Amino acid sequence: MDTPIRHVRCFTMPRGTLSTAASIGQLALAAFLVAGCATAVHPAASPSPVLPATATPVITSTSGLTVNAPRDIAVVPRSAPTTRTMVLSTADDLVGTRYRYGGTTPAGGFDCSGFVRWVFSQHGIDLPRTARAMGTAGHRIPARRTELAPGDLLLFAERGARVSHVAIYLGDGRIVHASSGQGEVRYDDLDSARGRWFRRHVVSARRVLATD
Repeated sequence: MDTPIRHVRCFTMPRGTLSTAASIGQLALAAFLVAGCATAVHPAASPSPVLPATATPVITSTSGLTVNAPRDIAVVPRSAPTTRTMVLSTADDLVGTRYRYGGTTPAGGFDCSGFVRWVFSQHGIDLPRTARAMGTAGHRIPARRTELAPGDLLLFAERGARVSHVAIYLGDGRIVHASSGQGEVRYDDLDSARGRWFRRHVVSARRVLATD
């Protein structure tokens, strides 16, 4: 992980022709503020906020309905001239790329969130780095096939655990994702035998692309 960058905001005393008493008062105030300067820390490689561990979605059932987090922090992507077709085409081009835990590039390999983040970043959309934090991106929609649109994010978790996997929904019951079990970026059909796990463990869906 990259070393955090600390930004420090301190009080700057204006120049002017003030009385001696006023100058002393300003010096005292400046010393107080400098001593209490606030620092804001954020990871240099993560332009989006990360959801605190205490506010992440936790699976409470396997009904396939969206699970509400205790606190939903919206991370709305900036506007970009992109379309669902372009995003899905980028994802398609990466099918077959090897899986690597912590991977974030086509050359080095992808983990699940690294894959999703890279695909959307190619079209000007910044997403959080982890699958868990992606549970705050865009806005929540019901995790039901009738409500999903191509380009939506699907998040998964084992029963009683926090979100641990993310995939891009393609439509027609299919997803594309970086699979640790299969060792590569691949398609999966939610109606297949393999798809049973995903149907049972989906906990949330997020929309990060504008609807047509």
